[in-house]
Amino acid sequence: MNNPSLPKRILMIAVYYIGVQLVFSGIVLSILLQNYQISLTDLYVLEETSAIFIDIMAKVNFYGLLIGSIVFIVLFRKDLLSQIKQSAGKWLLIIKTTGIYYVIYILLATFYLSLVEPLLPSTSSQNQELVAMIAKSSPMLMIIATVFLAPFIEEFVFRYALINVENKSKFSKSLIISSLTFGFIHVYAGLQNGQFHELLFLPQYALMGYMMGLIYLKTDTLMGAIFFHIINNLIAVVALFA
Repeated sequence: MNNPSLPKRILMIAVYYIGVQLVFSGIVLSILLQNYQISLTDLYVLEETSAIFIDIMAKVNFYGLLIGSIVFIVLFRKDLLSQIKQSAGKWLLIIKTTGIYYVIYILLATFYLSLVEPLLPSTSSQNQELVAMIAKSSPMLMIIATVFLAPFIEEFVFRYALINVENKSKFSKSLIISSLTFGFIHVYAGLQNGQFHELLFLPQYALMGYMMGLIYLKTDTLMGAIFFHIINNLIAVVALFA
């Protein structure tokens, strides 16, 4: 399996950070603010538990990821098809590897959280708390965005675009960068709000990214990492409704 070209890597990262996080989400946000006839300042003043705030966040997240996914499929359809073809004849290996690394992740993450729990005001990161609020307001949008759209886009960005598959080392620079970047993007919102204890969740998310990176390198296809991500998010969603 070969690495994608540098221009393609840059384009993937740009579509995610500039497209999904800024442009696509910004367009959706602008439309929703007009519909609710409120300003961006009014939105920031609203309580995070208010129905309007949660509804807007749910739709911004969903439609931003949906547009991003469509753009990804259009621009990188050959890469997607290539990853699917790479999986041919490897499904047993993919399932086995994904299962083993997921169990290892759960054990290590649970142990780590038990150590830092006394230092945390809550055992859930702001990212998890926002997902929980959205789940109560717009469950279908949240499920589709969290379980399917986010894993699809994020694995192409954080694994496919960032990891050098020619270096299979478990401690390669690209694997470490990929894992830390993945972890940081999941605590960034909390840090923006001055909740610096969110940094304690960084190792948990980075560990998750690291495990998915190992699966990608071991199976030579992105499918295992995507399945890992889907399973993890699905279990988290089921727990919200349990």
